[in-house]
Amino acid sequence: MKEKNTKMPSARLGAPTKMTLWIRALRLFSLPASAMPILVASAYVFSLHRQGLADPAWWLLPLVAVAGISYHLGANLISDYHDWKSGVDRPDTYGSSRLLVNGELPPPAFLRAGFALVGLGTILGFVMIHFTSWTLLWFGLAGCFGGVFYTRFKYAALGELVIFTLFGPLMVAGTVFALIGEVPRAAWYLALPLACLTTNILLANNTRDIAHDRRVPIRTMPILLGIRAAKAEYALLLGTAYLAVALMAAASILDAWTLLVFLTAPMAWRNIRYIGRAEVDEPARIKEGDVMAARLQMLFSIALSGGILIGAY
Repeated sequence: MKEKNTKMPSARLGAPTKMTLWIRALRLFSLPASAMPILVASAYVFSLHRQGLADPAWWLLPLVAVAGISYHLGANLISDYHDWKSGVDRPDTYGSSRLLVNGELPPPAFLRAGFALVGLGTILGFVMIHFTSWTLLWFGLAGCFGGVFYTRFKYAALGELVIFTLFGPLMVAGTVFALIGEVPRAAWYLALPLACLTTNILLANNTRDIAHDRRVPIRTMPILLGIRAAKAEYALLLGTAYLAVALMAAASILDAWTLLVFLTAPMAWRNIRYIGRAEVDEPARIKEGDVMAARLQMLFSIALSGGILIGAY
C-alpha cells in the first residue's frame, strides 16, 4: 500500500497568510508615532496626580489608546490606497506596505479597512465624550479630518505640518484632557519634542522619495525646499526636541530626571549622519531613514516618560 503524501506543494510553503498580510498593511513599525505621545501624556498626568493636582479617570486611558491608534492605523491604510491609486507608490519606489503595488490585497478592502478603523476610533471618541465633555469632540474631529485627508495635505507639501500637529499637540493635549478634563500649559510644552521627532519620520520618508515623487503631480516639503534644506530641517527638528526638554528641565516645568532623554543622543547623531548621506538620485542610501526615525522617537519617549515617573516619586 502506498504511503499517502501529506506534504504541501512547495509553492505554498512560503505563502503568507491573510493575517500576515494585514499586519504588514498596518505598518506596525510606525505605531510609536501615536502610542508614544499617549504614553508621555499619561506619565505627565500621573505626576500631576502624585502632586495632588489632578484626579485622573484612569479607566478612560485604554479607550484613549485604542481610539488614537485606530485613527493612526486607519490613516496608514487610507494613505497607502491613495498613494497607490495616484501612482506615488510603484514597483520601483520605497515606502508603503507594498501590498497594493504587488497586488497581494484588493484595493477596495484596503480602503474599507481604513475607514472601519477610523470609525472605531470615532465610536470610542463619542463614548469618551459621554463621560467627559463635548470639548473633546474638537480633538476627535481634528484627528479624524487629518487622518482621512492626510494624503491631500501631503501632496500639497503640508504633510509635515499635519503630522507635527496631530502627533504632538493634538495627541498629547487630547490624552491629558480626556483623563483630567483640562490641559495645563505645561502639557502643550511637553508636546513639542514629540511633535519634532514624529515629524522626522515623514521628513525622512519624503527626503528619500524626492526623485520618485517628482514623477507624479504632487509636492512635498523636501521637493520645495531642496535636499540640502530638507537635511537641515531634519537636524533642526532633532535639536529642537532635545533643547526643549533641557529648557523645560531648567525651568522646572519638567523634573531633572527627564534629561535621561540625552541617553538617546548618540542615536540621534547617527540618524543625522545617515540622512546626511541622502542624494536625490540615490534613494537607497537612506531607505531605512523612516524606520530609524521611528525607533528614536520611541526610545526618546520611553526615556522622557521614565524621567517624568521617576520625578513623580
